[in-house]
Amino acid sequence: MLSDIEYYFDYAASTPVDPEVIRVMTQSLEEHPYNPHAHYHQSTMVSQQIDLARERVSECIHADPDSIIWTSGATESINLALYGTAKFYQGFKKHIITSTIEHSATKQVLKQLAKEGFEISYVSVDHNGRINLDQLRTLVRRDTLLVSVIAVHNEIGVTQALSEIAEIAHAVGAFFHVDAAQAIGKIDINVEQQGIDLLSLSAHKCYGPKGVGALYRKKNPLIMLRPLLFGGEQQQRIRPGTLPTHQIVGMGKAYQLTQLNQKSNHAKSASNAKALIQGLKQLPHTITIHVDAKYRVNDILSFQCHDVDRSALIEFLKPFQISTHSSCINQQQPRDHVLYACLSSLQAVNESIRIGMGRYTSRDAINGFVAQLNRALSQLTN
Repeated sequence: MLSDIEYYFDYAASTPVDPEVIRVMTQSLEEHPYNPHAHYHQSTMVSQQIDLARERVSECIHADPDSIIWTSGATESINLALYGTAKFYQGFKKHIITSTIEHSATKQVLKQLAKEGFEISYVSVDHNGRINLDQLRTLVRRDTLLVSVIAVHNEIGVTQALSEIAEIAHAVGAFFHVDAAQAIGKIDINVEQQGIDLLSLSAHKCYGPKGVGALYRKKNPLIMLRPLLFGGEQQQRIRPGTLPTHQIVGMGKAYQLTQLNQKSNHAKSASNAKALIQGLKQLPHTITIHVDAKYRVNDILSFQCHDVDRSALIEFLKPFQISTHSSCINQQQPRDHVLYACLSSLQAVNESIRIGMGRYTSRDAINGFVAQLNRALSQLTN
């Protein structure tokens, strides 16, 4: 019999907090209640813990620790990167480029900037969700301020050619921002080698706590941000406020564990993905996987079950916990812009579901899911 966590197939929405992360967070709450910005010995110790967490996060992306700015999560990080940069440079450059499949955090802040007079251009993607680089080259121009893309897509798992996109952006003097909330532990991120100027990070997508994230800002005097918040002098006044030590310590530990276990985690995720895909192919039903394996991370799989409505399918798949789309989309927002941008078929969109696997996904759970899917499809097609 499967444990509760083994029924969880929605790791792309959020990951369980690692027990070691819980341990260091609890220890921080119990033993270190001090304000890290005060000037006595105990607070200095807390400040050192934050510095250690900053080092651990920076090591995962091959960055200078001083380039890390703590935020309340990836959404705030994306807002600070895009809105903060745009407002600082609004008198000089007012053109921003993004893709048609970005996360709602990026979409909504750019929608707001458009209302404030910025011009937003959208580069299209192919059937795999890969950005059209030739079109991007035609869109960039001398007044382009930013190019912003998602590194690993939370709905379809596609990766992007980050270095090539950076080169295109930098050719016209534009900054390059990457939403890497879903990327840590799935692909290698090297901000220097990949030419990344701004990078948004999350803790709860890699076994850390919710409510904390970070923004990497390259140490370049030209990359300036206007703060979203105003208050004290913390974090060079870019993001003021007393730092939540326990959450930051938790994020640091989560990133450290992700880096330490990267090889074993990759091996397991590759094995799990292979088992799941083999299981799907053996079913007596027509199933289409949306993104080619060479462009997709192992942990996220989006596929279409032909002639079966996904809403009904989700009900028949219980107790397995899966999603049809991003958890960040509410009832008022248009859904599935990502799948439609790739597939251009409403029927395909309405027949597609997303599987998110992770550290605690077992082979028994995968076999159980495939068996449950087979039963569900048989009932729904007869």
